Amino acid sequence: MVWDPYAEFQSATLPNGLTVYAAHWPMRPWENVRFLVHSGAERDPIGFEGTAHFVEHLVSKNTPIPYQDIKVFFEDQGGSVELGATGYPFTSYRFLAPTDKMIMTKAFSLFGEMLFSSKLENFIERERQVIIGEFNRKYPLKLDLDIETRWRKSLYDGYRMKNSVLGTPESIKRISRNELQSYYDTYYTPANMSIVCVGGMTLAEIM
Repeated sequence: MVWDPYAEFQSATLPNGLTVYAAHWPMRPWENVRFLVHSGAERDPIGFEGTAHFVEHLVSKNTPIPYQDIKVFFEDQGGSVELGATGYPFTSYRFLAPTDKMIMTKAFSLFGEMLFSSKLENFIERERQVIIGEFNRKYPLKLDLDIETRWRKSLYDGYRMKNSVLGTPESIKRISRNELQSYYDTYYTPANMSIVCVGGMTLAEIM
């Protein structure tokens, strides 16, 4: 017999298309919750590589509650929060919090506002420079980018994974607010997301 970790999960889909997966570990006093947007860098528009990652930077900066206050909320509960990580097939957001009903309700409310109703209006130019800085730190020499591009092309030729998640400084500079909001509106929808929960709450309690 091979242990299948996914056999522990139950799932349900809300009327809006959002799918929730839950692995119930009885008596655990915490819940680890990950929101998966099933679109990442592979969905970047051609010529605007880095859009998914740029959107991820802005989502948590354009909520009614300031970014720092969100982090403090989870830390005050003894938990933690990760406000975005971009890959090729998906973008993820995560929090760890106690299984207290009021705390969990507040946590889901914060993430719901962030992931379903953001207007990406603020901090665009600041985050553009932050991302270009990330690119320059990852590829301090043109040779570093050339080497990565070559091995990505040899492995993934014909697929979007041959491009860096970060895009390039040139593509990042081309991305406008309209492109960012369009990407968000297209892919940050309930039907294109899943929530994966592991901890002391049952699927029924989470729903």
